[in-house]
Amino acid sequence: MPTRSEFRRRQEGAITIIVVLMLLVLLMVAAFGMSRDALRELKTTASSRQGAEVFNEADTGLNWSIFWMYPPNQALGSVSTGGQALATRMGYLTSNPDQLGKSYNVAATGDMIYAPTANKSSQFNVDITQMGRMPAAGISQNVNAALVSPLVWSVRSNASVTYAGAATYQHSREAWITTPVSHSTN
Repeated sequence: MPTRSEFRRRQEGAITIIVVLMLLVLLMVAAFGMSRDALRELKTTASSRQGAEVFNEADTGLNWSIFWMYPPNQALGSVSTGGQALATRMGYLTSNPDQLGKSYNVAATGDMIYAPTANKSSQFNVDITQMGRMPAAGISQNVNAALVSPLVWSVRSNASVTYAGAATYQHSREAWITTPVSHSTN
């Protein structure tokens, strides 16, 4: 039969093993928690990069709209299909005063769709609304305001970027744009 001191020595060894195992479990829990935070940071970084990319795509849609809304650019011989659709929609809205304030979509066609790659596809479409004419200020009120007042447009660019095997990121940007004075009676 073991003596009391031998029995205590065996228990001290068992307690040491239990303390070491508890510390090991605590270390594993801490490492697992830190790895989850690291994965979350990686996901956030990827999301912010992809979010910035779709933001830039929506901004490109506004710039594209500004370019094709300028009448001399519409007269170019090589107008894109999207540019033609935008010019046609603008002509319709300008010649129909009852459409004032109604939003119309110019679907993504031609140069509004970027060539898809194996990893992503991206495009934008444009919503356009004629808001009327700017008030004629600083001129005689007897002058025909339709000849001197620029048209005010609300343009909204809706962009989407889809990554292979991932979510689709979407962003919209809106701007109010005035077109140069037209010398027509519209």
